[in-house]
Amino acid sequence: MTMRVMWLAVAAVMLSVSGAAAFDGHRAGFVVGGGAGFAPYAAWKLEANDKPHDEKPGGTIDLLIGYGWNRNNLLTFDIELTQFNSAIYGRDARIVQGFVGPSWYRYFGPYGRAFFITLGFGLETYSYCYDTPDECYGLNNGISRRFGAGYEFVRHFQAGLYASRGYTYSSQGYSMRSTTVSVLVSGVAY
Repeated sequence: MTMRVMWLAVAAVMLSVSGAAAFDGHRAGFVVGGGAGFAPYAAWKLEANDKPHDEKPGGTIDLLIGYGWNRNNLLTFDIELTQFNSAIYGRDARIVQGFVGPSWYRYFGPYGRAFFITLGFGLETYSYCYDTPDECYGLNNGISRRFGAGYEFVRHFQAGLYASRGYTYSSQGYSMRSTTVSVLVSGVAY
């Protein structure tokens, strides 16, 4: 799935989230959402001495689907991906890295005015492409963790600061550490 298609999916969710007729407006039950934002810090580093590394800003998207067992607790499956440009082995490349996996959200306060925290434990994904689609490479997924905090400023919409860190592995035997710090505005239908 290309980043353009994912951005369109996020836009569709955000535009339709507050008018979703299938939801009763309470966090208990089925939830679905998505958001977009900015990653002021996205970094990758090969886990070996004198190997390449880079730190750049990038754009971030987030999609989630899950279930709230009460008004304050949600268990979701999150996909948060950050795209940025970097130089790998002397060539410009487009990098996509991010977190994929289950997350727990805990809200503190009434609907539309609630602080929240989130914790996740899943897989880190990392891929890079040079100028042509046939020059795209991905590493094997590794362990990742994600945490964040934010504020639901109106019913169904929230802003948050998130951080994730994980490892990916290549078939050639090296590992890569990825770190992302992102600011997202999300719509969540419940």
